[in-house]
Amino acid sequence: MTNSPLIYIAYPMASGGTAVKYEAQKIASCLRTEGYNVFVPDVSVHLSSLRDILPDKLLASIAFQISYALLSEAAGLIAFVNEPSTGVGLEIGVAFSRGLPLVFVALTKEDKVSEMVVGLCINRNYCLQGSLDEHIDISQITRFFKERIKTDE
Repeated sequence: MTNSPLIYIAYPMASGGTAVKYEAQKIASCLRTEGYNVFVPDVSVHLSSLRDILPDKLLASIAFQISYALLSEAAGLIAFVNEPSTGVGLEIGVAFSRGLPLVFVALTKEDKVSEMVVGLCINRNYCLQGSLDEHIDISQITRFFKERIKTDE
């Protein structure tokens, strides 16, 4: 791992939403050009390819260990909150408990975002929330992290 700050991107994987995965990869690419390391689940590490050869409990344990280790090293979190996800909620909780800058992203303004997420952003000055079709764009996300994450430059 380099000295560049790590941004962890969390999104609901159970639904297999290709739109979310595409947007996550697009954001990751922009952050990488700004000098950040970025972890995108099932893109950075292809655990789903092991689904047919590993027992479910072992795969779940590996997924948790990787996610927790990376969240423990992360400097910020981007969470796609356009649909309910226990995994994303857990990732948000770990990042929140570490005091990380948080970005909550919905795909459209019509997406129903949890009141907990909305409340967290209202009560926290280092949180950005919006939808990609309105309110938020990739340049805002990169600027948000640049203002809140110290680098060794």
